[in-house]
Amino acid sequence: MSQPGRRAGAPGARRGTATRSVRVFRPGGFRGTVTRMGLPNRRCPNCGDTHQDFRPLTDEERAYALTRVPRADVGTYRRCAREGCLRVQSYFNWRAGFSLPESFRAADG
Repeated sequence: MSQPGRRAGAPGARRGTATRSVRVFRPGGFRGTVTRMGLPNRRCPNCGDTHQDFRPLTDEERAYALTRVPRADVGTYRRCAREGCLRVQSYFNWRAGFSLPESFRAADG
C-alpha cells in the first residue's frame, strides 16, 4: 500500500516513477516580451484552400475592414501574403473573412 515514512496523498509526495516537469529559463521569456515566430500560416479559400502566410493589415486595409467587422475584432484579422490574393480573414477562424475590392490589388503591385 504505502511506503513507511510517507503518508499517502501528502502534498509533494511522489507517485510512482512519473517524470517531473522542469522550468527552463529562456532569456526574455518570463518578462512579458513576445517573440515573433514569423507570419501565421492559415488556410486561404481564395488560394484554392491551400495554406498561406497571413500578414497584419495596413492602415488602408484596416479602414476597409472596419466597415465589414466589429471594431473589437478587427485586430484579429490578417491578409493573405500571397501575391495577387485579396483575402482578409480572422486569425482564429478562417471562415470569418472577406475579399478586398479590386482597388487594393492595384496598390500591391
